[in-house]
Amino acid sequence: MVTPCNDIQGMSMIATKQDPAVTVRFPKQILDAATRSARENGRSRNSEIVTRLAASLKIKPKKK
Repeated sequence: MVTPCNDIQGMSMIATKQDPAVTVRFPKQILDAATRSARENGRSRNSEIVTRLAASLKIKPKKK
């Protein structure tokens, strides 16, 4: 089951198994902060990173 992740502006970004997988190296401090934030927001670390990256790039979610 895929769960949408919403940021403070109501953006919903859903990553599925069909989306490309990418390996990225993060400094431990950033990864720890993303993990904490994901827990606080009730989403996975991946969803937290995708949502924040999309928001910073001003990418709007696709309509279903």
